Amino acid sequence: MKTLYIECKMGAAGDMLTAALYELVPVERKAEALNTLQNLGIEGVEFSTEEMIKCGIKGTYVHVHINGQEEESHDHNHKHHQEEELHHDHHHDEHQHHHEHEHQHQKEEHQVEHHHEHHKLSDVTEIIGKLNVSQKVKADAINVYNLIAEAESHAHGVKVEEIHFHEVGNKDAIMDVTAACYLMDLIGAKNVIASPVH
Repeated sequence: MKTLYIECKMGAAGDMLTAALYELVPVERKAEALNTLQNLGIEGVEFSTEEMIKCGIKGTYVHVHINGQEEESHDHNHKHHQEEELHHDHHHDEHQHHHEHEHQHQKEEHQVEHHHEHHKLSDVTEIIGKLNVSQKVKADAINVYNLIAEAESHAHGVKVEEIHFHEVGNKDAIMDVTAACYLMDLIGAKNVIASPVH
């Protein structure tokens, strides 16, 4: 029986887990796996991998782009927006400067809102249901979101159907969850063990 052991003492980001699982896919099936992940069917989402060496260790880096922007850029948008606000607070003399920054703020707010879509469980289930993967992988991905929804429901004291996913409901997160479920299925481990998360 094949057992998959995941050592993630500090947790694991979705793209990191996807990259680690992708490396475990047999060489002869890597092209098939990459093609499937690149054609999942999540609107506006692009997936690619890159071989990298960090600290003398060779590994795979996963890139997830939404409408041409990499998922890491969300934090940059927030930070840049805050810097613009601080900069604006100290320059009230020029009307033109104020006017340009207002437009810049509106543009950046639109970008942040565009990336951070809040979905209900039913929305996420609908998105996953239309993806180009097997019914088993879809069911596994939906079960992941059911578990998250149950935890959120318990933590916030609201019904599961009232839960609104924030970061985990974004398209890049749906990509990460579905990719991990697909790759686990492709690897074919019958048993999955994870280390405690500290």
